Amino acid sequence: MLRLITLTVFSMLFFTACTQEDIYTHDPAKLETLKSIHQTYLNHYDEPAVAFELLEKIKVLAIELDNKEYLAKYYANHAYLNRTANQYGEAIKSNKLALALYEQLNDPLRQAKAASNLGNVYRLADKPTEAIHYLEHARELYMQLDQPQKLPGIYDNISLVYMGLQQFDKAEHYVSKSLEAGIALESTYWISNAYINYGEMYFRQQRF
Repeated sequence: MLRLITLTVFSMLFFTACTQEDIYTHDPAKLETLKSIHQTYLNHYDEPAVAFELLEKIKVLAIELDNKEYLAKYYANHAYLNRTANQYGEAIKSNKLALALYEQLNDPLRQAKAASNLGNVYRLADKPTEAIHYLEHARELYMQLDQPQKLPGIYDNISLVYMGLQQFDKAEHYVSKSLEAGIALESTYWISNAYINYGEMYFRQQRF
């Protein structure tokens, strides 16, 4: 009986050693392949047919390696491609999955980006309540992370949501916030963008 137990233990140790050896032998190469495919995707993200095919390869390898970082990148980029193709439903689903993975990875900066992207897609999909929710979540994260350069864009998108709802008092408040943030950053882009939004808002109100 003792001999049987000893043989069983040795068999388990041998199996574990072989499994670990297999992991250490093959995973580094697969990880390098994953990184290489991702870099290739970044060089072709503006070619949808090629980009989608590359992303699917990233997804397969990321799942095989149980690599949440690259699986999150897959969903974030899958969302981007679908948003640019006006496939808002798919973009929302992928952004939510990316956000959930970045929360698991405890990566607040990428959480903020995913929340911002999700808010923007909801805005484009005419779902203002959801848009405001995720844009405000992104704003809170960026403020906690001391990322003031991200705030003008967040305020801009929130103002556009309220403009679409014809809630012009709230829209003006966030245009003003975007302008203030742009001035603080000395960003001519965000300053001019705020004035353009003022013009659009007043035009819609016929405040000529």
